[in-house]
Amino acid sequence: MTTASPIIPGAYTNLVACADDADYYVVTVNDGEAITVDIFFDDGEGDIDLWLLDSSGGTIADSESVDDDESIGPEAVPAAGTYYVKVLLYADDGSSPGNTYDLALSVDLAVSTDDTFAQGPPLDVPATIPAMGSVNSFLLITGEAPLGGVVGDPTEIQNIAVTVNITHPSVGDLTLTLSTPSGPLVLSEQNGGAGANFTDTVFLDEYATSATIPSTPGAAPPYTDLYLAEDSLVVLRGVDINGPWGLTVTNAGSSPGTIDSWLINGALESP
Repeated sequence: MTTASPIIPGAYTNLVACADDADYYVVTVNDGEAITVDIFFDDGEGDIDLWLLDSSGGTIADSESVDDDESIGPEAVPAAGTYYVKVLLYADDGSSPGNTYDLALSVDLAVSTDDTFAQGPPLDVPATIPAMGSVNSFLLITGEAPLGGVVGDPTEIQNIAVTVNITHPSVGDLTLTLSTPSGPLVLSEQNGGAGANFTDTVFLDEYATSATIPSTPGAAPPYTDLYLAEDSLVVLRGVDINGPWGLTVTNAGSSPGTIDSWLINGALESP
């Protein structure tokens, strides 16, 4: 792959595939885009196969039929970066060595096939919660698109949940605040007394059988259950999921702790 030929979207003709010598092409793609690549050839002159590879050479998609032509995509890339197209003469069956082929490459905005989202945990966790202080963890959400839409279309939240894992010996000292594009919302404020930890604690915008932690009979750390946030997350419905988010943990006690992980998931409105 180190000798890969740089290409841009377009058509390339009269290329030659040789036995035991794969052709590599390199293309740079932005976040939220999808790659489509086609090769056209006469299988009677030699069978050619096609791969789309990530920057480390791992296979994202392949096309290995025994007929004329091969096609991949549109294949949404997992992230912005460098990707490779590999073309290999699998069987040299023709009347002369090698086989010729034409290649067509296109890069377009990827169409979303899902109306759900899941983001996190961010790269800055685990994060230490200082005694008598606070810590902020940040999550920048980009690249989400509604079902049938592309990146850049409105991505309005239909419902949302926040899952939190925190290690602390006395969670009654802690206030958890979600930073959102619409402003800060308190998830839990000094609940739990001397009990320890939040473990897979899920804060929802709405759920028929759930209430806030202080309104839930028998709720106790580590709160491995579903709860409503103390500031209703319903206000986030209709807000664009793409943007800066954060979790702030404020500690009123003398014992430090750790934000182990947190994530946001939910569903988007259909366009």
